[in-house]
Amino acid sequence: MVRNRPGDPQRYPYAATAAEVIGKVATRDIAANMLVARDAVGAETKLAIRVPIGMRAVSIDTTAEIAVAGLVRPGDRVDVQVIYPGADAISGARGMGRSRAETLLQMVQVLAVGELVVGANQKTGPDGQQSTPQPPARTVTLALTPEQVSTLSLAKSTGGLYLSLRNPIDDQQVAVAAMTSRPSLAAPAERDATAPPPRAAAQPKRAARQPSHAIELLVGDRREVIYSGSTAR
Repeated sequence: MVRNRPGDPQRYPYAATAAEVIGKVATRDIAANMLVARDAVGAETKLAIRVPIGMRAVSIDTTAEIAVAGLVRPGDRVDVQVIYPGADAISGARGMGRSRAETLLQMVQVLAVGELVVGANQKTGPDGQQSTPQPPARTVTLALTPEQVSTLSLAKSTGGLYLSLRNPIDDQQVAVAAMTSRPSLAAPAERDATAPPPRAAAQPKRAARQPSHAIELLVGDRREVIYSGSTAR
């Protein structure tokens, strides 16, 4: 009976199968037609080699709120939203210079979260969990085209960025309209300032004076003239 047994790395330092070198990179020069030593290849943890050709790696500062409670991992796909704050967000007077939110980029690949790079091997314990939990990452690195780098840089300098995590098999690009804060949320002071002035109360009209008529009154030898609506003269 013949059994295949792994060779002793000390006695046989060269890779015996292609599986031992696939997905790894050379850590030193290897001449053509030479055996590949096991210690001549290794997992590449540098970010630069993981950046797709024609793309650029750009990092953004994150918090638990921005990066989906810290659940974003290298290799995930995310959408990038931006909120441009208006005077309503700065002064609290909502409705003045309303804030605007829009979806900036879609289906963006996450290259790294903190120092954890996509494709890097993580040390795991017997239960399959990460043996040394990583501290909460403060940055997320994205793979972008040069045009997207300019778009993101401008948005980052003028607004706030947020990431939304996508399902790995959801590659649909969705047309999303920009949203603005509702004008109905205007502060009372602002509504009073913009409301038209109230109309003056109408003054009651005075009744027209009826014309008076002279009446001549003779009493004995005395003559008097009186007018209707008035006293005698």
